[in-house]
Amino acid sequence: MSGDIAGALAGLGQAKNTFPRLLGRFVSGRPMDGRPRSNATFMAPGTRATGPHGYRDEPTWWMSLPGWKRAAVRVGTAVPTAVQPVGLVMAPQVTLALDGALTLAGLSYASLKATEAVRTWQHTRDWLRPLHAVLGPVLGYGDRERPDSYIHLPFDFRTSDDMRIVVKLPARFEGTSDMKSRVLDIVKTKLALQDVDTSWQLSGAVPVLVIRHAPKPPAALTWRDAIPLMLAAKESAPLIGVGQRGAHIAVDLDSDSPHILLSISTGGGKSVFARAMAAQILARGGRVVICDIKRVSHRWARGLPGVTYARSPEEIHDALIMVADEGDRRFQMIDEDRDDEVAALPRVLLIMEEMNATTSKLVSYWASIRDKEDPKKSPAIEALGDILFMGRQARTHVLAIGQLMSARAMGGPEMRECFSTRVLARYSMNAWKMLVPEVWPAPRASRHPGRVQLVQAGQAYETQVIFGSEEDAKNFVLSHRPKLVTPSHEIINQGNEGDTVPSTRRQVSPTARPELTIVQGEKKDPIPVDPNAPIGLGKAARGGLISLSDTPEKTLQILRAARGRDPEFPLPVAEKGQEKLYIPSELIKWARNRPSATG
Repeated sequence: MSGDIAGALAGLGQAKNTFPRLLGRFVSGRPMDGRPRSNATFMAPGTRATGPHGYRDEPTWWMSLPGWKRAAVRVGTAVPTAVQPVGLVMAPQVTLALDGALTLAGLSYASLKATEAVRTWQHTRDWLRPLHAVLGPVLGYGDRERPDSYIHLPFDFRTSDDMRIVVKLPARFEGTSDMKSRVLDIVKTKLALQDVDTSWQLSGAVPVLVIRHAPKPPAALTWRDAIPLMLAAKESAPLIGVGQRGAHIAVDLDSDSPHILLSISTGGGKSVFARAMAAQILARGGRVVICDIKRVSHRWARGLPGVTYARSPEEIHDALIMVADEGDRRFQMIDEDRDDEVAALPRVLLIMEEMNATTSKLVSYWASIRDKEDPKKSPAIEALGDILFMGRQARTHVLAIGQLMSARAMGGPEMRECFSTRVLARYSMNAWKMLVPEVWPAPRASRHPGRVQLVQAGQAYETQVIFGSEEDAKNFVLSHRPKLVTPSHEIINQGNEGDTVPSTRRQVSPTARPELTIVQGEKKDPIPVDPNAPIGLGKAARGGLISLSDTPEKTLQILRAARGRDPEFPLPVAEKGQEKLYIPSELIKWARNRPSATG
């Protein structure tokens, strides 16, 4: 306002600056000396300097205000100042009360405006200016154009379902397909938008582009709703969920990505995701090997055909070696031009639960059993690397799950690079930058149950994953799995005689019998001299092979009770009179991994 007063005083001596004209300029918000400093009108703010002050990049704050705001400030300041002396003389108490109320109102207004200014500054710095720096030259806007003069970007554009972004286009905008595509790509890239709806309104004096979020994924995807979609999906592309516009989100394990990485914090649905994937693989006749150091993440899969469940570090160690050996066998078949036979073999899904803890457990386990001449690196971690590098052709896939999938948790940065599909939920910015830095800015993490971001080939897809109970998944497998499949207690690499490849990885003790899924690896169990000699439950309990209680009699009671209700209890291999006989090593493995009240 000081410039207005100086201009008015400087022009008082001129004939054209009469009192009525000065008063008219004062109440209309125009410059007092009659020379405009910007292109502002009574209703619209100024965007560039004009007249003799055109050398400025931008008009001053005061001169960029629309005329009605300048008039309001002038009148609101002049009237109380002129009335104040009269009020103090005529009604001092009323005047002081009004002064206090006005002061309080002014402070409240100033506080709100200051908060809004900070918020606007951050919003402009993070989003408006970066978008303007790229979009402005494409649309032909000069350096003096203010970003908010042609871009309307709501503060909550990333979270609001009713988001509406408006870009005012220049009157000379051509509207060709290439130009439209270029403008839209810039907006989506700089604002980290995914699928959007666009409306090009090019008729009239002011053409505009209106952008809205595309319809969001459904709030929930129940197992019942997902069953038709899962059955319609390709065998090689299990359904993951539903995305925007109702799109069916799946990853083709044969063409898109053989392995999937899950980085989800606690309570984000890691096991739910893995359950749906495993159930679909099993229902199509595949095999699932679950390495679960927590022991209870997939209780639904216990006893199901086609499932191998490894819980302890030694079993996980052996399971990884087993899957890698099966991959070696399949590659030998490929080398012998038996590709058609490999294509007919069951697909194998290896689920690695809680990789952050599992890797360290495997390292510690190997350090406790290795001999001096053995390599320092765990054969199990080396086997996992082999599986990752050869998975696609061998129809063997890895679903790695963890909270923060660092290179250390994966056994090395080169192993983590084998995952071209990565799924994140409830992630931090550090996790996003570490796993998918190519997608930036990062979409805002959602707290909605089952909502994930699936990232592939530099593109993020917001997805609502399938949610089903353990009973739903189990019933789905039993209802749809082909009947003529290898039982779960038989090895994955069962084939014709001579098909198996001798393992080059360290396995101290041999398998108890050829049908075992998990070899009895690096643990010395108190088994008889002949590990293949069948044994009855009574002899196993009284001879000290199995000890589940303080007395052999009570151990025998526990064994007999478990035989009738535990689906993972070993199957009898022979009978001696009325007594059923079992393989000793299978009883030992069951006893070591059986669920307990303290577990």
